[in-house]
Amino acid sequence: MCGIAGYIGDSPCEEILLQDLYKLEYRGYDSCGMALLCNKKIETIKAVGDISHLSSQIGGHDARIGIAHTRWATHGKCDICNCHPHLSMNGKWAVVHNGIIENFKEIKNTLLSKGYTFHSETDSEVIANSIQYHDKTTPIQAIIRAVRHMRGSFALAILNADNNKIYAAKRTSPLYVAHDGKCGYVTSDVATFIGKVAKYYRMEDNEFAIIDTQSVTFFNSSGQKITKELYSIGTEMELSSKGEYPYYMLKEIHDIPKALKNTYSHIKYSLDRTQLLKLLKGKKNIVFIGCGTAYHAGLHGAYYFEEIGYHTESFYASEFYYRKPRIDRTSVYILVSQSGETADTFACAKYIREHKGKIIAITNVPYCALNNLADMVVGTTAGKEYAVASTKAYNCQVIAMLTLAVIVKDIPVDYDRYIDRLQFDYDLPDITGYKKIFFIGRLADYITCMEGALKLKEITYINCSSIPAGELKHGTLSLIDDDTLTIAVCTNSDIFDKLRNNISEIRSRGGHVILITTLDDVDCDVDSIIRVARTSNEFDQISIIIPLQLLAYKTCITLGHDPDKPRNLAKSVTVE
Repeated sequence: MCGIAGYIGDSPCEEILLQDLYKLEYRGYDSCGMALLCNKKIETIKAVGDISHLSSQIGGHDARIGIAHTRWATHGKCDICNCHPHLSMNGKWAVVHNGIIENFKEIKNTLLSKGYTFHSETDSEVIANSIQYHDKTTPIQAIIRAVRHMRGSFALAILNADNNKIYAAKRTSPLYVAHDGKCGYVTSDVATFIGKVAKYYRMEDNEFAIIDTQSVTFFNSSGQKITKELYSIGTEMELSSKGEYPYYMLKEIHDIPKALKNTYSHIKYSLDRTQLLKLLKGKKNIVFIGCGTAYHAGLHGAYYFEEIGYHTESFYASEFYYRKPRIDRTSVYILVSQSGETADTFACAKYIREHKGKIIAITNVPYCALNNLADMVVGTTAGKEYAVASTKAYNCQVIAMLTLAVIVKDIPVDYDRYIDRLQFDYDLPDITGYKKIFFIGRLADYITCMEGALKLKEITYINCSSIPAGELKHGTLSLIDDDTLTIAVCTNSDIFDKLRNNISEIRSRGGHVILITTLDDVDCDVDSIIRVARTSNEFDQISIIIPLQLLAYKTCITLGHDPDKPRNLAKSVTVE
């Protein structure tokens, strides 16, 4: 993985593909490349690092057909050999691949025994050589036969040196195709279609496509032609710019009020409460599932639904799926994913669906794999988020949970007035000198600490962790010294005295403390206090995460890192 682009048409394709790769940058990557077809010869251009390194190599080719890729390493280190595209041994096939071929070693060993050679450590090169091995009749049949032997996930864009066409194949990982009558396109993100076409096709699992200059033809896994529905590119797909902000992350933090109002209004006025109550009828348990930031949003959802009388559980998607739990007919499963394509979460959805469970999907993308499996879809309408570290999408996931809970309970609430009180102007301290940073809080504040710690480690590379404040004395206090910073979060006056005791334990051991709180007139021995305007008990978790997001951003910039593209991370994680 991480980004795929393809073009066939009447214009030179290098610059078109390059611009598409720039649009896919937000997904995260460590290398990039493209394959160009000209005069029945495939030429590859590759670069490690930023797309600008690839840009300096292009030009002078008259190719009108090409595929391109931004890679986020899964198999093999980040180097030119492992960079996509990959060629078959005979040079006749070029492949770019998102996903993971789980049995690639088995296939590779078989091909090695038949005299095939390999030049990379990737699972993706196996695909190219396997297609060559099965190339007995037509190119599309070779592709269908090759992937039939593969376990795992893939989105593939493929060139064949002898045919002026692009071939595509899809299983689990997202892939889209478009055509305007003269030019054809393939991508892993519909955003690359903006400004080119008004409509596009969504490829489903185990579907294949041939794209030429005249049209697109789709096939099922048996090689039979199929017809597909066209979808319109909506206004929610508009490309964003940083505007006056130096980075997308900062812009997206400041976009939070608008995104929250959009999400709150969308759910409040468009969600069918009767359908929701019907889905929840007879259900006693709500299970929240997600990964990373989405998991933290689900933890807040669990709090909100407990408060209205449900028993709740929360799971990391990767843990839930491999536990293979019993799917309880008295439960509803709320799956949270910004992209709706997160591989671990989608695997859970398939498992739940296979066992007749009921699913509510909370996603930020109208057309995605997770939505297709859900009994009800709750859209966050946060708008596109480009920075890898999620900010506005997280806040919108939390308000979506909160809005669902108040709709179920039929509680009249006006969150607009709370949204209008959100703060973004804080005097934030410099924390770059600390070697160890802990976040502590109790109850819902601890969940916010988890998200705050994740944001800080994601983009600053500082080793930090979150701990329930009451657990400090059960091991973590041994790490407290003068090089340690603890960030304490408190929105609940009922537990402040307990948190103050924890702070005293840290201070008596030489540790430094920053308190972030919505409480007035707190008396506490700390290095500094960051005060957040109070709203309501349930909404405070949405407002108090903002200074933590801004603190992560400031620290990242001070250290000289790029907050939009942290190392080793991808925006949309479509592999397990």
